Amino acid sequence: LVIAAAACASASQVVSGAAMSLVAGESKLLLIQLRDACGNLTEEGNEHLSASLTPSRSPPIVQSNGSSPPAARNDGLGLPAPSCGLVHLGGGLVRLTLRSERAAAYALRLSLRGDAIGGVMERACEVVAAPAHPKACRLDCATPDRLFSHGDTITLRISAYDAF
Repeated sequence: LVIAAAACASASQVVSGAAMSLVAGESKLLLIQLRDACGNLTEEGNEHLSASLTPSRSPPIVQSNGSSPPAARNDGLGLPAPSCGLVHLGGGLVRLTLRSERAAAYALRLSLRGDAIGGVMERACEVVAAPAHPKACRLDCATPDRLFSHGDTITLRISAYDAF
């Protein structure tokens, strides 16, 4: 009987979903393999694994270490904070779920006992806006305080927004 040693951050890696872009309001799944220093998959859970998704060049907004993600905080615009969720699948596999309602550039940090997964401490993650949502779009008059007569030219401004 061979028992794998504890998971090693430099031998562990993101094996699927590594293309780091997602659409605002949608979840992105990544699969992480936890391996020991000899490259064997380990049965270790995700209790020593942490993930954080932060806007680039900003302090962390949310962090998860295998327990339930903390309650989302409002970003001042009515949008919930980005979230990271870790679920141990067994066999050395951990599923990471990312979600953000706001389109922006983020940094994803994955670590095991404080050491970078796969030797990369920070991965760039781009959240792009979802397609325009008709109910969120606005039609504004460029000169709202003016009365118009028949035949006047009116300038309208259309602002497209996604659902978030």
